[in-house]
Amino acid sequence: MRYVVANKEKALDAGVLLLGHLVKEESIILNEKEVMCLSSLDGGLEDRILLLDGIVYTNTSINQIISEGGWEYGRKL
Repeated sequence: MRYVVANKEKALDAGVLLLGHLVKEESIILNEKEVMCLSSLDGGLEDRILLLDGIVYTNTSINQIISEGGWEYGRKL
């Protein structure tokens, strides 16, 4: 599984809900399946990541990023 650290506002505009997602400042963490299920975005995973101003990480890398702190679960729908 790959994970995407995306721009929070762009993700919200694409239909992502903050509830249940880790957020930090202007970023949100999504998994690749969530990104591919966003019907408001076109193209493959890489195309969608570009539209979200995102960066792809492996499971190991995203766990390291999360452990650095500052991430909280979103509380808004």
